[in-house]
Amino acid sequence: MTHTDKVLDKAIAEDIVASLEARTLVNADDIEVSVSNNVVELSNSTPDLAAREAPANAALHTAGVKSLQNNLLISRL
Repeated sequence: MTHTDKVLDKAIAEDIVASLEARTLVNADDIEVSVSNNVVELSNSTPDLAAREAPANAALHTAGVKSLQNNLLISRL
């Protein structure tokens, strides 16, 4: 992975987090976003299906994303 790839991955992650911060359905601080070679991985847990899908939609609509691995779990309280 080149320096340019790392910079692009970081920019993608920042764009996704910014998009999550603009949404009220999910707390961006609760979602772990990692990017490697333009592949996004989301992890942690969410309270319901809608909150699980919101970060996935944000990632899929972010420029530069090649694919998404949504590892968010729905927590049952």
